Amino acid sequence: TSRYIISSHLRNWGHTVVDTANGRDALAYIVNSPKNTVDMLITDWEMPLLSGVDLAHQVRKHTKPPGYVYIILLTIKSEHADFIKGFTEGEVDDYLIKPFSAARLRMHVQVGGRLIQSARGLREHTTALEEQTLHQAKALRETQEEITLRLFNAFESRNQESARHVRRIGIMSAHLGRLFGWDQARLEMLKMAAP
Repeated sequence: TSRYIISSHLRNWGHTVVDTANGRDALAYIVNSPKNTVDMLITDWEMPLLSGVDLAHQVRKHTKPPGYVYIILLTIKSEHADFIKGFTEGEVDDYLIKPFSAARLRMHVQVGGRLIQSARGLREHTTALEEQTLHQAKALRETQEEITLRLFNAFESRNQESARHVRRIGIMSAHLGRLFGWDQARLEMLKMAAP
């Protein structure tokens, strides 16, 4: 009944909800979902097959960054030791003591939603910076290769025999790198740098 009521409220507030009858089914759903599909987990402490604290702990173990699941633990346990256990062993983000009103649940979900949006924005910004860095590194590498090629050509026009020797050094160096199992990008860099 609790699950039905909470799911109904969440759907009425515009959330997409998947509810499960026990902790194992919830864990299986989260683990088998594509990355970043599940943003929030609202779980009761007392559940069949897997407690909410154990579920939260397993979710943390199986969802590594960049994916993050915000976890709200619902419980009738209001003792200080229970509170500490929920946050430490379960690694939950929020703790809501039953009984609670729909308004209070909504407030906790909204706070979690803001944190999720902030984390998502930070992830997107980080991804954009990484792409920009890769693009700049590629442009720099292409510039270095162009400079090296022009120096080669200038050197070759002055002394053909020495130029062929220098080219062979690059080719042999790359061949040795291949024997060591280096990747293609590193081999190209070695071929350009060795001469």
